[in-house]
Amino acid sequence: MDLFICEYCGESFQLNPSLRRHIRMKHNTVNTTSGETRYCDVCDQNVANVNWSHHLRTNLHKQLSSVQINANLKCVKSVFNSRIETYIIQNMNKSSLNITLFFQSIDEQVKQLLKDALQKHVNIKFNFELFCNYVLIKESEDDCKIELKSHQTKMNTLHSTMGDNDETLNEMINNLYNYIKNEMSEFQERDSGWSLTEIMHLEVNINKYQPLRGTNYICLPQQILKRNACVNVKNNDVYCFKWALISALFDINNDHKERVSLYQKKGIHNIQQDTFIINNTTLNFSGLEFPTSVNSIKIFEDNNPEISITVFGLDTDDTTIIGPYYFTKNKTTNVLYNIYLLLLEKEDKCHYVWIKNISRMLKKQLTKHNGKMYLCRTCLQHFHDANKLEQHSLECNKIVTEMPQAGNEDSILKFKKLQKTIRRSFCSIC
Repeated sequence: MDLFICEYCGESFQLNPSLRRHIRMKHNTVNTTSGETRYCDVCDQNVANVNWSHHLRTNLHKQLSSVQINANLKCVKSVFNSRIETYIIQNMNKSSLNITLFFQSIDEQVKQLLKDALQKHVNIKFNFELFCNYVLIKESEDDCKIELKSHQTKMNTLHSTMGDNDETLNEMINNLYNYIKNEMSEFQERDSGWSLTEIMHLEVNINKYQPLRGTNYICLPQQILKRNACVNVKNNDVYCFKWALISALFDINNDHKERVSLYQKKGIHNIQQDTFIINNTTLNFSGLEFPTSVNSIKIFEDNNPEISITVFGLDTDDTTIIGPYYFTKNKTTNVLYNIYLLLLEKEDKCHYVWIKNISRMLKKQLTKHNGKMYLCRTCLQHFHDANKLEQHSLECNKIVTEMPQAGNEDSILKFKKLQKTIRRSFCSIC
């Protein structure tokens, strides 16, 4: 009898309707060839366009499109000029169910794959996905169900400087190993009855990562320019992050604060230096790379505890403020300057701009009120009364999450106001 095989997990069925129901319920998709389809020359089958991206991630497609590198290592054919790579490291000792020993046996291979990727891409994101066979014994030992299941970690960012430090790399990899071990343990406890029968392989998924970095000048969109809420310095170098902060701290009564020459007249002659003293305030840029990525702003805040920085972006319509891309880590009473930046993006370039009036910048999309708007710098809530903002600030700075004590009546979540529920029609089939 011909069996119908699920292309996503490899499970077999005797009836085609059973396969379709399985795909619909378990994989949350529809097995259909109606409408537009694409032909996969690797798997020799037509795949609906809506399922194409999912099909590329199926075990069947990965196995058929993989290239053997050595005895236990395969590489799935890369896409986008090797920007996305998947490596399959096979378990050569299938009789062993000790996950710790398996990770120890492949540890050097994993490290080498990540280091090679760093040399190629400089910055990468990666994660692990472990595939194992589990068995579920039902009424008798003859009546059992075997399924291939996976345990996946979240994506982690790895920079070239981190790859050079073996301790940092080892710690990151070991954390992912431990995460998978916990997932395996919780799965067998949560879904009672499933038992590990075989450790199959580990997938190492590697993506090229290009963090947002500020570069040279990009003009403001017309709708943002009309708000008169930003100072956009027209720099022709990669130090726009420096220029944005310098423009924020310089007290210049001039309508042309976007001109570099204006700051040069005030003593900013060498923009490449690490420290600047402006209005008795020292700006320390030590340890930063230029162009500066959003993730590196924390280094600047560590160097300058009296300055807090929050970075916003623009949506594709060039009028809607989105984010924040970065929310300040400096929330102490030592902060003297709360600086907001706008990160513009155009093609492969990014550019930092100082937002001199955050209320005016956000007002149109937050409220239709014509009066002045007051913004909480801690949680970004807005108010139309300065007294309400002051009252909120006292409460906002004291937010603490307290877990209820077990056995306490207050630890039970209750819903009493039934009159506020919404009627919803339902159908009961007897």
